[in-house]
Amino acid sequence: MLLWKLSQEEYERQQREQRLSAADEKAGSAAEEVKTYKRRIEEMENELQKTERLFKNQIATHEKKAHENWLKARAAERVIAEEKMEATNLRHKYVILMPMFSVLPLKELVSVSYLSLS
Repeated sequence: MLLWKLSQEEYERQQREQRLSAADEKAGSAAEEVKTYKRRIEEMENELQKTERLFKNQIATHEKKAHENWLKARAAERVIAEEKMEATNLRHKYVILMPMFSVLPLKELVSVSYLSLS
């Protein structure tokens, strides 16, 4: 009976050791998995920061281009306004000079037109 009891206790001890060994293995595996996930999270955070910097740079570039285009548009609008004023002035001179062309002889017409346009 004593021998049977000893063998039973030995068997139970071996079972506990096997369970502990399996638990240790699972814990080690879980620790490795945690390390892997932490590394992946760090990589993803770095990638996110890199992407964020890239987008911020793109936004800054687009804002700068938009400002430059706005400045060019304003300059073009000023040129158009000046051209419109010049066209209006030329039409006005044309209206003033046109009756002279029909009344004056050719020789006087040339001298008057040079004086009026100056």
